Amino acid sequence: MLFNSYEFIIFFLPIVFITYYWIGQRLWKWGMYWIIGASLLFYGYWDIRYVPLLVLSICFNYIIGQFIVSKENSKLWLTAGLLGDFALLGYYKYTGFFLTTVNDVFGTALFSIPDIVLPLGISFFTFTQAAYLIDMYRGDAASTGFASYCEFVTIFPHLIAGPIIHHREMIPQFQSQRTYHLNYDNIAQGLTLFIFGLFKKVAIADSLAPWVNEYFSRPDSLLPIEAWFAALGYSFQLYFDFSAYSEMAIGLGLMFNLRLPRNFDSPYQAANIIDFWRRWHMTLGVWVKNYLYIPLGGNRHGLPKKLRNLMVSMLLIGLWHGAGWTYVLWGGLHGLFLVINHWWRSMGNALPKIFSWPLTFGAVMVAWVFFRADSVGQALIILSTMFDIQNWAAGFSLHGPTGVRIRMLIAFTLLLMFCPSAQRLVERYFKPNIKWAVMCIVLGVVSLYFFSHISDFLYFQF
Repeated sequence: MLFNSYEFIIFFLPIVFITYYWIGQRLWKWGMYWIIGASLLFYGYWDIRYVPLLVLSICFNYIIGQFIVSKENSKLWLTAGLLGDFALLGYYKYTGFFLTTVNDVFGTALFSIPDIVLPLGISFFTFTQAAYLIDMYRGDAASTGFASYCEFVTIFPHLIAGPIIHHREMIPQFQSQRTYHLNYDNIAQGLTLFIFGLFKKVAIADSLAPWVNEYFSRPDSLLPIEAWFAALGYSFQLYFDFSAYSEMAIGLGLMFNLRLPRNFDSPYQAANIIDFWRRWHMTLGVWVKNYLYIPLGGNRHGLPKKLRNLMVSMLLIGLWHGAGWTYVLWGGLHGLFLVINHWWRSMGNALPKIFSWPLTFGAVMVAWVFFRADSVGQALIILSTMFDIQNWAAGFSLHGPTGVRIRMLIAFTLLLMFCPSAQRLVERYFKPNIKWAVMCIVLGVVSLYFFSHISDFLYFQF
């Protein structure tokens, strides 16, 4: 079930919302049970076969957590829990990639490649629960009731594509009776943010998708201007798509009196790669920092080891996104960019923003080509076409479809350079008045118009 679907907006959300508060204001724990059941229904709508897998994962991690907190052989139980979590993720997400790589190395079909369907959200709920187990072992998490833990893992706004939530922020909210009582300010602000995200997804991201897909489907025949359209178009499509999902999820959370963590903060305004990763997919960055980068040593053992730890962390982020060499290269490129950025900073150097911003955005855009491409070869063809100086003017025009796309991409660039994110706008300026109501109605009606070509969120594949 998609947030941007009639089933969700007309049936699922109103029924779940009304019943949640009707039950919760009388018996708050039953409000908790209701939202857990609704979240499992939401997940099962995609493929009912994977609901038992999700439930099994929840039960496994909860039981392991109880053994860890007992302090008897806690390290052994933590190891067993993490091995179980990442073995499950590895089987579903990386088996095909591993076997294909082995076949390629030996130049033969040594292994047949199984057709394994990736369960939705497995990367997200695996990382969420792994962090819980690690914090239980560290003494940073207290044992909680099974219902609270279930709600923590399954709560439907974040379940499929994040944000990655943390037990310390969320479980106290689930256990508070106030969460299950109406808060009209939260509902109004959450609904507004949801509508903003919906508009970004269906009116902007989905409008960019057809021509981005078309360009990436024929890399060998692209003109230089079309290769630039592909790279820039995908950079904007991915941002509008993923940030829209995060804003819709955060908005839905507010409608249910839950404050989910911020996941984006105008990343394309970053003037260096370090700042970019403080603004892009922030909850993943925090997870990797706390549970990989710092345990590896972080920045405590000198610059060379710090740079090594950064590269390892970024390679993991690349693999987390997908099982393919394009994702590994994307992560490796960002690791290289971060290494250069930290080394440059350690030398006491700094570029004026007029130079650092285009350099940063250009580096991010080049890396996105690998992220989107079907193969490394396809990405290299597109990049070489982009920088084909001799033929750069071929196909360039300020008229017709080409001119429209040039103006559209310039407009998006200026918008993302100078305007705050939708979440910042709502936080700073929202007031429950007629002006905001009219704006939300207009954006909502326009969004419904675009429902004729509903598409999945891009991050569902991860």
